[in-house]
Amino acid sequence: MTTYGVPYACIIVVKRKKKSPILLDEIHPHWQRLSVHGKEVDEHFSMMEEWNAIQECLKRAPYKMKLHIKETMR
Repeated sequence: MTTYGVPYACIIVVKRKKKSPILLDEIHPHWQRLSVHGKEVDEHFSMMEEWNAIQECLKRAPYKMKLHIKETMR
């Protein structure tokens, strides 16, 4: 069976049940590349709304998840 560099569905289900993230290291580099096509980005574009949403999500995350994220980022 070929996964095309993406974790098997059963692995994804287990991670979702445990509420643990799928780490970028678990995904083939081909799927990690991002490309934007189309119109240009607005010069007044700001990531603050997204950044604030991420911070709020982290504040509500369980302690074990926070530790996992911390260790992963080291």
